[in-house]
Amino acid sequence: GMFRFESKELNSQVTLLARDFRSLPPRLFGDIHLFIACCFSDLVHPKELVTKLMLLAGAESGALFYSPITFCGSTSLSPEQHAEGAIPPDSLVLQTYHKGLREDQGHFLDPTLL
Repeated sequence: GMFRFESKELNSQVTLLARDFRSLPPRLFGDIHLFIACCFSDLVHPKELVTKLMLLAGAESGALFYSPITFCGSTSLSPEQHAEGAIPPDSLVLQTYHKGLREDQGHFLDPTLL
């Protein structure tokens, strides 16, 4: 879905999208000055993300992209628990969790790509 708010007094337009941004045609919204995305950037390969945003905004627009990264491949439990009987150690649980994010969910967790 999409929600749009416009204000002539502020010379602004806000559009909230809840769909795959990769399916949007170039410059659908005209001049874009700022993209804001949350819990999003690690779901799309960084090169694909930048390429598509530049197409949406127009390569010469100078648009800014604000995407706080609230997770970047690092999770910790404190204090760390060691294996006890059939319960695996925290390090193995977290390793399996990160592997699932990368392989099953398609997350891009390498901070050097960002």
